[in-house]
Amino acid sequence: MTAVLLVTLTIIWSISQLCFQVQCWSKHICPRTKRSYSKFYCDANKDSCAPSVDSEAFKYSCSPSVDSDSFIANHDYERKSSLNNSGLGTEELLYVDQDILVFNKPANCQTAPGYLTAESLALTAQKTFNIERVDHMIVHRLDYATSGIIIFARNVEALKDLHTQFRLNQVHKRYRALVSGTFSTFEGEVDLPLRKNILSKPLQEIHPLGKPSKTEWKVSAMDESNTLLVLTPLTGRTHQLRLHMKAIGHPIVGDFFYATKEVYLQSDTLCLHAEEIRFFHPTTKKAMFFCVPAPFSLHG
Repeated sequence: MTAVLLVTLTIIWSISQLCFQVQCWSKHICPRTKRSYSKFYCDANKDSCAPSVDSEAFKYSCSPSVDSDSFIANHDYERKSSLNNSGLGTEELLYVDQDILVFNKPANCQTAPGYLTAESLALTAQKTFNIERVDHMIVHRLDYATSGIIIFARNVEALKDLHTQFRLNQVHKRYRALVSGTFSTFEGEVDLPLRKNILSKPLQEIHPLGKPSKTEWKVSAMDESNTLLVLTPLTGRTHQLRLHMKAIGHPIVGDFFYATKEVYLQSDTLCLHAEEIRFFHPTTKKAMFFCVPAPFSLHG
């Protein structure tokens, strides 16, 4: 009887230690940054953060729900943004045929109907081109604040084909971004996993248990305070470019979510633009290429 009780207690203790090792919910001080966090991945046997990513670049494994130095930390997202879709109606139709629509989406314009409002570029296009279902149009998305090239499908067959191209990494996208600060090198790669921040929606966070996320960056132009970058996402996570740039110390100018107040206020809109896209036409299989220059530059 004693032996059974001992075995049972041992199993319970082992399970509790494993659970504590995977996720520590108690208040703690990250030994690397000396900052206090309410939730992060940690090792129960060490007084330190224990990221599961073998990379020197993984600097933010102790990720707070909202960084205290970010602009959104002291502002209510729902009240501040309210998704007024101020850019809706200024979009540019770049291409149309019986299978696809290609738009240059303005900043501050919702791509598709969401939980705050149904008004969106997709809904407008659905009405204009008499498409039966708006959910059968959504090939990919751009953030509300991001401008640039977006593709919509006009039928289910085109939608399936384009989704397959995205899944097989046959679609190539390039972005332009104006970021805070200067660089000592001219190119690099950010390899940091991302996941939803369950405590601060709609934010994302860098976390060792997140999905693999990679971004290549190259310097296009630079002055004494800001840098114009070319960004190539090798994966397609929500807020990937915005959070990766913030993670390496260069938040995107005008970013309400991840920049400091000073960097956010440098621009009326987010300085992130999807400037190029390459894909194959879903029916003809012809190579398609679209390019729209960014509406911002290094000096305004």
